[in-house]
Amino acid sequence: MDDDVRRGHLVRELGRRQYEPDRAKGSRGPNRNLERTTAVASETVGDLRHLWRPIVARFDKDDFCAEHLIEQDRKTGRYRLGIKIYELGTLVPAHQGLHEAASVCIDELHDRTRETVQVGVLDGAEVVYLERREGIRTLSTFDRFGHRNHAHCTATGKVLLAALPQRELERVLEGDLPARTPYSITDPVVLLEELKRARRLGYAENVRESDPEIASVAAPIRGSLGAVVAAISVAGPISTVTGVTRRRFVAAAIETANRISERLGYRPDPASAKALRA
Repeated sequence: MDDDVRRGHLVRELGRRQYEPDRAKGSRGPNRNLERTTAVASETVGDLRHLWRPIVARFDKDDFCAEHLIEQDRKTGRYRLGIKIYELGTLVPAHQGLHEAASVCIDELHDRTRETVQVGVLDGAEVVYLERREGIRTLSTFDRFGHRNHAHCTATGKVLLAALPQRELERVLEGDLPARTPYSITDPVVLLEELKRARRLGYAENVRESDPEIASVAAPIRGSLGAVVAAISVAGPISTVTGVTRRRFVAAAIETANRISERLGYRPDPASAKALRA
């Protein structure tokens, strides 16, 4: 097991402990009892060594501090959970809200299309899939990709990139745009035009760009303030996601994305709502 995997296990366990409910109060949010958090920090590190000795044996407290997972009080010498854990804790409620808003809608879209349905968010130049309902015909394909993929060669990623502020988008376009297939867009100028098209139409497409046998469509999910917070996609074999079927999937994805957005509190202004219905 390499260092990245070990560190991943470590972050997840510390994040779980930070988000652990206060059973005495029955709360479900991040643990805000700072005294308790400080007191259990050293115990947490010790428990990790006991529970996952093969995983964390190569890491000492300096490693934890370097990762900002823990920090040491210079006066007392004791350790407390670091800023990275607090950052992880603040992300949990946001993703939990998306899960609660999207879950039923995803199931219904999956039932309608019988293809793979995914909800993803942007992480730098990659899309991370938080929810997935597998279609039987694409199961092996998505097993290979896992829960991350390059944003520029997926429909979900294109929708999310198209919603970025200009400066953030420029930083992505300045980076590497690796090709997954011969159809992947690797030219920043061409990709920028593709993103403009996605922004104008309200959806994005991926035809053989991530896998030569797969096509997909995606639509944006908006939060209560109107910002794009995620995207939902429908993906299936290139032999079936064509022509009329693809247009039907586009309509279904947009409809489902709008429903999830409403469940998240988004209310489009009357002019925008009229334009969407036109």
